[in-house]
Amino acid sequence: MSFSSDQRPAKDQRNASPVDASRFWAVLIGIDMYSSRRLSGCVADTKAIEEYLTKDLGVQKHRIQRLFSTSSQPRTKSAVSFIHSIAKNARTALRHLRDSFTGNSKDLPLDIESSIPTRANIIDTLLSLSTNSEIENEYLPYEGTSVADKGSIEALSPIDRTPPDSEVTIPDISDREINSILKEISRTKGHRITLILDCCHSSGVTRSLTPQNGVRSVDPLPDTSIQDMLDAAHIRLRDLPGYRSVYEGDWHPDMDSHVVLAACREYENAKERKGPNGNSWVFTQALIHTLKHGDLTEESTYLDLVRALKLPTNVKQTPIVAGKHKEARLWYQDSGFGESSSR
Repeated sequence: MSFSSDQRPAKDQRNASPVDASRFWAVLIGIDMYSSRRLSGCVADTKAIEEYLTKDLGVQKHRIQRLFSTSSQPRTKSAVSFIHSIAKNARTALRHLRDSFTGNSKDLPLDIESSIPTRANIIDTLLSLSTNSEIENEYLPYEGTSVADKGSIEALSPIDRTPPDSEVTIPDISDREINSILKEISRTKGHRITLILDCCHSSGVTRSLTPQNGVRSVDPLPDTSIQDMLDAAHIRLRDLPGYRSVYEGDWHPDMDSHVVLAACREYENAKERKGPNGNSWVFTQALIHTLKHGDLTEESTYLDLVRALKLPTNVKQTPIVAGKHKEARLWYQDSGFGESSSR
C-alpha cells in the first residue's frame, strides 16, 4: 500500500482543494467497541474523514490504512468474547470473531488481523510509515478514547486494552510512545505529519464512576498502568535511532515533528450530538464542515483552520492546535515535498 512520488497530482472530483493528493498517506483509527464500554459515532466519523480525503482531496483509497471496530458489529456472545480473549490468544480470537459475523461479512476488511485496532496493530501501522520509501505526507486521525492517569501521562486506548478482571495486561498507548513514533516518522520523512484527535483528555472524566452521556471515555486502567505503558513503549522503541528514553523524569514532547488538532483542552470533554446518520462528534463534524464549506483559502494555515471552526453555542469545548509548524499552510502545501526537511 504505497504510492510513487513521481505521479501527477490526483484530480479532485469536486475541485475543492488544489492539493497534490499523490503525496498523501493516511492512517484512520476508529473504535466504538471496548470490553468495558461501547462508544458510538467514532467509526462513522472516521469514515466521514475518509470520504473527505478521497472525494474532496482526491486521495486514492489504497493510500489509506483503516483500523476500525464498531459497536454495531458484534451481536452474538461469541463476538463479544473476542475482546476478552484477544489478549490471551489473538489468532484464535480473530478466527472466533470471523465466525460470529454471520450476515455481516461484507463489512469485514480483507486483512482482518491487521485491520483491528489492537495495540500491536496501531503501533506497527504507524511505525511502518517511517520505513515506506514512497511516503511524504502523513495524515493520522484517531477516533476513540483517551485517558489521563493521575494527571501525569495521557494515553490513547486500543481496542484490546486490559479488560476488567483480566490476568493479562495490555496497556494503553502513552503520549510518550505516540510522540516517539511521530518523531521517528519525522526523522525519516520530514515533519509533514498531521495528527487529529477527537477524544477526551481529562482525568476527571475517565475517573468518573458513572460514564457521562455524550462524552468519549472508558474505564481507567489499574494504578500500575503507567509503568506498564512505559515498559511497553521502551521495549518496542528502544532500538530506534535517536530514541529518547520514555523513563526520563524530564521527558518532554517533540513538537517539531507534527501538527496536532485536538477536540478539546485537557480539562474539557469531547462531546457528541445526533446527526442525520446517527451520533457524531462535534469536533469532527465542525472540522469536516469547515474544510469543505468554510472560508479557507489556499493560504490558510492549521491555525486558521482551528480559528474558523464553528461549534454549537451550547457545547463547552475548545478545539486546539499545537506544534511548531501550526502556521504552515494546510496539508503542508508550502513544505517543498521534494526536499528533505530541515529541523
